[in-house]
Amino acid sequence: GGWLLDPARAALAAERAAAALSAPGAADGLAPSELAQAAGLPDPALLEPVLGGTGAPPARLEDGRWRTGAAGAPDVPADLVPALAQLREELASGPFVAPGADRLRELGLDARALARLDRAGAVLHLGSGVVVRAGADEEALAVLGGLDQPFPVTAARTALGTSRRVALALLAHLDRTGRTVRLADDTRRLRTPR
Repeated sequence: GGWLLDPARAALAAERAAAALSAPGAADGLAPSELAQAAGLPDPALLEPVLGGTGAPPARLEDGRWRTGAAGAPDVPADLVPALAQLREELASGPFVAPGADRLRELGLDARALARLDRAGAVLHLGSGVVVRAGADEEALAVLGGLDQPFPVTAARTALGTSRRVALALLAHLDRTGRTVRLADDTRRLRTPR
């Protein structure tokens, strides 16, 4: 991304990142911007090369948050397994499909249950009752990278083939996790071109 980083500074940043990820308040992982700040890095894009090139405990970017440990099957609470199976079946029709609030209620999935599934890495809860399949944010980045930069919400919605409700929630998530930048005219651009 145009950065040069001294190996000693990279090692120090990796140590700080590992400490931040193992802190009690980081059980659900940290957003890239939070982890970059804790590591003393000027850009969240530096996290991947810094954390990937050290012997530090494994860390991974999953559902827009840096977490410790190796990626694996999500640890879904047993009481949510039946509802998750139905939800996943519905989400399988596309990465940017999100059931409405009524359907989530029918499945018995309130905000607390959705947060638990999100923490387990089983789905991506974007807030305000918008839930999409895990990894939809990364898929969205690939699609948005093909748009002229910066792009308006309507162009993103059209390219993603989804509703305005889902597009706005997804873009807000990408803003929060430091992967898109919202500009003064309400357009957005990818932080790091793909």
